[in-house]
Order: sequence, then structure tokens, then C-alpha cells
Amino acid sequence: MFGRSGVFGHMTAAVHQGPELAGDGAEVDQGKRGRAMGMERVVVFPDAGPSWAAVRDRLSAAGCAVQMRMVDNLPAFPDEEPDEKWRELRVSLGGGMLTVRRDPGRMRVIVWGNADEALRRDQEALAKSCAEAGGGRVE
Repeated sequence: MFGRSGVFGHMTAAVHQGPELAGDGAEVDQGKRGRAMGMERVVVFPDAGPSWAAVRDRLSAAGCAVQMRMVDNLPAFPDEEPDEKWRELRVSLGGGMLTVRRDPGRMRVIVWGNADEALRRDQEALAKSCAEAGGGRVE
């Protein structure tokens, strides 16, 4: 509808508005003070790694319905196919949002540090599908 460039043709950085508060009034940890914000599973490959289509097909074969949410920090349609040169995807397998970051020879599957069991299972399924699709291994 609006294309990859967005409605106004560019994106601006978010403005930091101070501490975020949890339901009990305590500050939510944003990775300050040395604590991890997310949990990741790293998948390493002997070469560049698989295409997203190969990973998606492995997920489908395992009975997982995957929906695209974002491609390289831009909103995406649920069935959108990313460009071959994608670097970061946000997807959902139904339990919540997962981030897939691609670097040469590896992919990282990331969830927030407060992920529930269903989202952790989705993370494992996605990491396993990445490894199977590209002849890699989950570290």
C-alpha cells in the first residue's frame, strides 16, 4: 500500500521519554546495569546460511504457521517474502514476537527476557528450522 519507504518516505528514531514503569511502579530493566534484555539462540552455518523461504518451509513442515511482522525495521504483511538481502526479521509463530538477525555464517533467534514457555518453544522451533534449512547447528 505505502511501500517499503513508509508513509512519509523516511523513519525517525524513537525519542527516549524516561524510565518505563512496571505495574508495581518499579522501573522496567532496559538492559542498563549489565542485565540482559533478551535471550538468543545462535545458529551457525558452514556457509552463508539458508534463505527465509527454506526456513519458512521447514517451519510449515513441522506444523508451525509463521507470520511476518517486520522486515529490516519496516512493517510487513503477514505473508510477505523478504528481499534476499534481509538482515532482520520479526515474525510470529502464534506465541509472540521473535526476532531473527542474520550475519554472515549465522542467524540469531531472539526473544525478550520475560518470554513465557510458549514463546520459548517457538524460539526453539525457529532455531531448529534455521539449522535444518541451512545444514547448521544450534549453539
